[in-house]
Amino acid sequence: MTAFEKILAFAAEDATSDCVLMSTSDLQFTTDVRDTIAQARALASQRNYLEAEQLCLEAAAVAEKLVGKASPTYALCLEDLGLIRIYQGKMRQADITLTEAHSILEAAFGATHADVERVSSRLQELCHS
Repeated sequence: MTAFEKILAFAAEDATSDCVLMSTSDLQFTTDVRDTIAQARALASQRNYLEAEQLCLEAAAVAEKLVGKASPTYALCLEDLGLIRIYQGKMRQADITLTEAHSILEAAFGATHADVERVSSRLQELCHS
């Protein structure tokens, strides 16, 4: 399973958990964000990083507006954005973005959760690159 496939699986899990907390009218939002992130990953896999970055920014803005910055869905958007920025060579921006995603996930799930450890690992790799 590629890194993007793993993140997509996380997105599906996160969308499901958010759905429990969301009203019926917000279910479409979760699907839209998940679809947008999937499109961004597809573009990134084709090395179309500029468009992928734009889609992640759009998904993050929607997530921030509808579920807030403390949501794991918002953190997922940031994680993807951070990865795309790594591929673009924007290491400082990637660090800032992944650090924010890590903080959100840690607050939501605790320090030992697999999603928190995954982002932590990405940050460590970034520091050593």
